[in-house]
Amino acid sequence: MQHALTGTGFVPPQPIEKTAHNAFYRQGEYWAISFGGAEFSLKDAKGLQYVARLLKCPGEQISAIDLAALASGESSGTQRTVDLGDAGEVLDARARADYKRRLDELREEIERLRRMNDIGATERAEAEYEALSRHLLAAAGLGGHVRRSASHRERARVAVTKSIKTAIEGIRACNPPLGRHLGKAIRTGHFCSYEPSEKLSWRF
Repeated sequence: MQHALTGTGFVPPQPIEKTAHNAFYRQGEYWAISFGGAEFSLKDAKGLQYVARLLKCPGEQISAIDLAALASGESSGTQRTVDLGDAGEVLDARARADYKRRLDELREEIERLRRMNDIGATERAEAEYEALSRHLLAAAGLGGHVRRSASHRERARVAVTKSIKTAIEGIRACNPPLGRHLGKAIRTGHFCSYEPSEKLSWRF
């Protein structure tokens, strides 16, 4: 629906479409994107691949390491990571002990919450357990040997965060409402997620 300009030149924002008219899918070297009835395309970039992955799983916490592996073509049914350097252990002995202690606590907490039939809290605890388990596994090489990396996890965080922000800026230039939406809904860091304030339908 079109809005007429007011005397100040301000155009009232259009409501977000909650239908499948919102689309984010790849066509060759470009991404075809539509939001709120407006369509545009952007040349493929790592950041767009990360955004698409997050949009497909709203609310899911995905590690920056796993997202980096996705863009490198190493994403498959198994957990694989990209080598980002070699200058020390990803987790020292104390950190690994802390992780394992927290995993033990979470196992007990999950059992307790299940007995209480607290579904929401159980799901949150299980999500934290899975995220910590994945990170602990990523910190180990073949045979359980400690993976050595120049802050492998931190490098992934910085690279993925930068790529996502660049992608959102490119989207904002073509479709300001979508850029604002993604800027508010996408969380970046060691773990990234898409957490919209309201449920939207997307076509991929």
